Amino acid sequence: MAQLEETRKDDLGPREDQDSEEGQERDESLSGDRVTALRQLIDAHLRKNNVYEDIRKFVAGMGAEEGKVDSFDALRERKVIERVIRSLETQPAGQSASRTPSLKHAVKPGAQYLLVKVTGGRGFSETRSEANDDRQFVLCMHYGQQRFVADPVSCAQEPALDASFLVQISDQISFASSSPERQAQAVRELLQESSALQGLHFLIMRTRRSAIDSAKDLVASHVLEWRRLLASASGAATVAVELHATGEAAKVRVPAGILDLRLELVPARPGPSPLTDEKLLTSLRANTKQAGQAYRQFCEYARAWWEEFVELDDRFRHRLVKIFAENEWGDHEPVFAFVRPMRAGRLLASARHAARFVSLIPYTREEMVGGSRLEVWHVAHTFLSKGRGDCEDHAVLLCNLLLGFGLNAFVCMGTVQDSPEEPERDHVWCMTLSGKDNRTCTFWESLTGHRVVMAPRRDVESAAQTALRQSYRRIACAFNHESFYANKQRDDRTEHCSFNVLDDMRWKAMDERLIAAIQKRPVVPLRAPTIPEHERSDEIEIALRELVAAERAQQLDLDTRWDADLGDYLAPALCAYETERLTGVLAGNEDFQAAIRGHVPPGHSFKAFPTLLKTIDPHKILHALRKSTVASELLHTRADHTHFALRVMVLPFPEDVVAVWVMLAVRFRAS
Repeated sequence: MAQLEETRKDDLGPREDQDSEEGQERDESLSGDRVTALRQLIDAHLRKNNVYEDIRKFVAGMGAEEGKVDSFDALRERKVIERVIRSLETQPAGQSASRTPSLKHAVKPGAQYLLVKVTGGRGFSETRSEANDDRQFVLCMHYGQQRFVADPVSCAQEPALDASFLVQISDQISFASSSPERQAQAVRELLQESSALQGLHFLIMRTRRSAIDSAKDLVASHVLEWRRLLASASGAATVAVELHATGEAAKVRVPAGILDLRLELVPARPGPSPLTDEKLLTSLRANTKQAGQAYRQFCEYARAWWEEFVELDDRFRHRLVKIFAENEWGDHEPVFAFVRPMRAGRLLASARHAARFVSLIPYTREEMVGGSRLEVWHVAHTFLSKGRGDCEDHAVLLCNLLLGFGLNAFVCMGTVQDSPEEPERDHVWCMTLSGKDNRTCTFWESLTGHRVVMAPRRDVESAAQTALRQSYRRIACAFNHESFYANKQRDDRTEHCSFNVLDDMRWKAMDERLIAAIQKRPVVPLRAPTIPEHERSDEIEIALRELVAAERAQQLDLDTRWDADLGDYLAPALCAYETERLTGVLAGNEDFQAAIRGHVPPGHSFKAFPTLLKTIDPHKILHALRKSTVASELLHTRADHTHFALRVMVLPFPEDVVAVWVMLAVRFRAS
């Protein structure tokens, strides 16, 4: 629940029309604050990039006898100092939201903005203070095609949340320079859409400072209706947003905390609002009423539609035909409301790149107390901000992106079977249809990025594609943002099904007019990657070499020699593996094999182990190598003339999702 309290313009702080002498005095008095802010910025980057931990480990290993100069030179050799400088130099503009944006430079003439100031948090009662507690809160906000992330703050009952977001609410009109008629028109346009589309979506997530790529846990999610501010005489208000827990606790509305905000129209309106508060509330209530009526009408229709469906065959009631799903607020809404075409611009080059990107987002199985599965469908902003999710989250996001690339895409529900010895299990994936009568059907697996044509020419299908195709056992329903179809074929096994959803003899459709009347979730823009590809690859490679050498020295009492040339020759293989994941075709592997044969001396053996990971943490990478039988054998190699080689290739995707290819190799004299 949000409580709005109107604020007078005189209470909004210094105005831009104050004389320059006062501004000069203010600048001089802030010099100390700027130094403090710079120190805080450097400290935040040191913690974020795990530099403190690197320095502690290095100093512990160097010992006290080596002296300050040698320690500094060694730190420079390990590129620790360069990493600090680069992280400060390459910080994207606008990423740090803890400081008020410069309105003079950020506001475009002729556009209208909403300044959202986060002034603090209260009542986060689940937070417990512990010794060496490194947990942090991260605040995210989404509106339209804009996303904002505040600097992390330490978890506390009253977290020191302090951020300012300048949100553009119109690029066509400014309240400061437009006529009352145009202002009224702009307000009416802002009031036409529902709260779900025009609201400010806030997220509070919990993460850990010490981990390089720590998982984020969702603490609270809230959509704020801010448009009452449009009728405010001052154009400013303070807001206390009561947040509720998500997931299993969402149904009982468990309080999670209170978020204190201050909202202000920028530029300020010079005169009274063109719309009274009463008229504005009437308009908002009318929108809410209209959305509620559309939802109730669809619920009544869906109940009758389901009865007709199961009357065709009583066995149909056991099929996985899911019309409604529970969202992160504990409410039920139609599954197609989560689907909307999503364009990635230049961030993703093709539909296959989109599938690759979605597959790299870590999968997590949400569970209730007791271990049973908790099925919650998250909106796109939440899923992308968390950076992990269940199969439903992955499938919906992939379908949105496929629709954005112009494909006739659907989310499918049914069953899969991992192996003949295992039982079938419920699953969600994507499907695209093309050709005459939708004869060409392709299944897209959102968790792996694999795609398979369901009616292939047997002479061109590989064994892997055959196994993938046969793993999809049954299909129950398919839907997107415009349609919903249930499979009414007696045999719902995929090898016997027709996938032409327009065939009403085989598929039962819902009324598309009622589907169109249901409000959909807003489209969320993807964030461009900020991870420097080549620099991060070098950093991980250097750190991983040191970890491997240290482990061999401690466990085997062996020195580790590195073959730099051989490491370079491993790069084409990693490139080929990534190309295969993207296109399904392995290309360029012959060049790699030729280079290895030319480099490895006669009488020597060569062994290598490639692996794909989704982390940039060298310690997690080493742990993954230890868990592999083949990689562990390589790490413990004992032989004459043993030389190791290592190659790391980091491929950043939107949202700082990464594909990290690592190849560990060793050459030695054969016995």
